Amino acid sequence: MKKNFKAIIQVIMMITTILALTVVSTSHASAADNSLQRVKQRGELIMVTSPYYPPYEFQVNKKGKDHIVGMDIDVAKKVAKDLHVKLVIKSMNFDSLLVAIQTGKADMAIGGINPTAARRQSVDFSKIYYTGGQSFLINANDANKYKSVKNLRGAKIGAQTGTL
Repeated sequence: MKKNFKAIIQVIMMITTILALTVVSTSHASAADNSLQRVKQRGELIMVTSPYYPPYEFQVNKKGKDHIVGMDIDVAKKVAKDLHVKLVIKSMNFDSLLVAIQTGKADMAIGGINPTAARRQSVDFSKIYYTGGQSFLINANDANKYKSVKNLRGAKIGAQTGTL
């Protein structure tokens, strides 16, 4: 049963797009030229994320207060520390992240943001610091039902919109 499940996951991973986790900064050379200066003058680096992608970014409740944590958050904290500014983390829907950059409501976005050609026209991307695959899960009881991608035809699946 485990072999079948692993085979299914491998097939699915082969047909999925590689997800590049990136840090996005503002585009347009003139805006980028003074963005670092604005961050330092303000003393804050405003970062937006959609915290629904553990272990990269997700919410936890500590002592009755929600916090956004994860590997990407650690990267953002290091960037802010290196700039000697405070990191301000704002949570929003994934499809609003780039809009926040474009409208100046945030200095950077971090998350599973795939650097497509269209997105590169409106924002600058950092060098990719992590590349991972995507997969999906099925109930172990259904492992024999989904032996190939063809078996998924007509099946109902769930996905996060706006991630590719």
